[in-house]
Amino acid sequence: MELEESVIKIQAFKGSSLKTSFGKIEKELMSFKKKEVNNNYYELLKAALQIKTASSQIHEVVHGLGILLVLPYILIKDEVIKGLSLGAGSYNSSHDLETNIRIAEFKFFNWRDDNPNSARKKSLFADFFNLTRVEDSREKELYVLDSDAIKCWFETSASKIKNLLNRNSRLREEFKKLHGNLDIEAKDFYSDWKDKVFIRDLKTDPKLESANLSKIF
Repeated sequence: MELEESVIKIQAFKGSSLKTSFGKIEKELMSFKKKEVNNNYYELLKAALQIKTASSQIHEVVHGLGILLVLPYILIKDEVIKGLSLGAGSYNSSHDLETNIRIAEFKFFNWRDDNPNSARKKSLFADFFNLTRVEDSREKELYVLDSDAIKCWFETSASKIKNLLNRNSRLREEFKKLHGNLDIEAKDFYSDWKDKVFIRDLKTDPKLESANLSKIF
């Protein structure tokens, strides 16, 4: 089965909503007995597994290629790249981008108000905090999609730091060492640092206009 054919099969199965598609099957199977259960999902599962294999590490691929795409638009005259981390596990830099002028982190996901965004919130805060740890005069920037929504979350979030960093023991201990209190709320920490770590929008920042990211995301 070709990958393109697999994608078509899965898209047709999902329809406009995977939840709806599975929900329909769940209702149909209520009160069914073993001999009545339809077992015609072999080809669909095979197609799904083929797509899963092909899309392995796709988030890292998007992250790395996204950085490479925007680099020419972000860098200014005489700016020199000192460190670059395009994928997980890179030993080249502790930040996505380090130059003689700036330190930057990048997030290439769309913020959805109808989604809890729990993992994304933790990842965003980790990057924001990571930038605050740099003690030099270089510009600190967090490049995101939907910056207004993300700034709104930072400004209003009552989430405690201990919860936002509960999956990153290294940063949690670092935060405790630097600030002492893990019960600080995200909005209070952001308020203290928002004028030192700048959240930039990948789609609307003037210097990125020619990158046409709004046509991709």
